[in-house]
Amino acid sequence: MPQSSPQCIITFNGRTYDIATAADISLHVGGPESPRAFGLPPASFSPFAYGDTTLSVESGAPLQCEIVTIAPHANGTHTECVGHLAGRGYTVNTLM
Repeated sequence: MPQSSPQCIITFNGRTYDIATAADISLHVGGPESPRAFGLPPASFSPFAYGDTTLSVESGAPLQCEIVTIAPHANGTHTECVGHLAGRGYTVNTLM
């Protein structure tokens, strides 16, 4: 039996996209190998805490709830888009 390649086709607003052929351009955020640029600090993750309660599994909580602080232009978590020049925010879904 011949092997078939995975297929993932999305049709949106009359356009069709084959995301099985997409390239992964994601970067790991967190840890010493995290991207940093422009002298800004690395991304940070800390458990949410209130009163005597800390929401981390390591401290005995039943779940992990982290506060994430990032600088998108420094930590490699964004893709260049028209929003950098237009003076207002755009989302990918409004431009497709």
